[in-house]
Amino acid sequence: MRPQTVALVFFLSACGSDGVSSSQDGGSGNDGASTRTDSGPPVSGSLSEQYPGDVGLADDDAVIFFDDFESGWGRWDGPSADTKYLTIEDDSVRANAGTHFLRSTVTFDDLAEDQYISSSTRVSFDQVD
Repeated sequence: MRPQTVALVFFLSACGSDGVSSSQDGGSGNDGASTRTDSGPPVSGSLSEQYPGDVGLADDDAVIFFDDFESGWGRWDGPSADTKYLTIEDDSVRANAGTHFLRSTVTFDDLAEDQYISSSTRVSFDQVD
């Protein structure tokens, strides 16, 4: 099988240690939609509500890619190290779960210099026939 490379485009939002979910702080939460699991009937609530501390999130059928960044950039094809705009932070107080999280920092000065900033993230998946 030939591996497929997928460019990931994502928006990052920080989740504070106060436990506020993305739907409560203006994000695009699931708003109570149901997801299906292998273990039974549909479950209500967002993925963040179903998996406090992200425990078990990687095994949910609704999740196609999961990385908690506890092992650095290991699961990503690119980048393989911190960049000007993306860094893996080590701060257990600010991390949603664990001790590491991905931080994206783009300033107004960065946007004035280049309004089309890309994270250039890549992950390869095996092609399924």
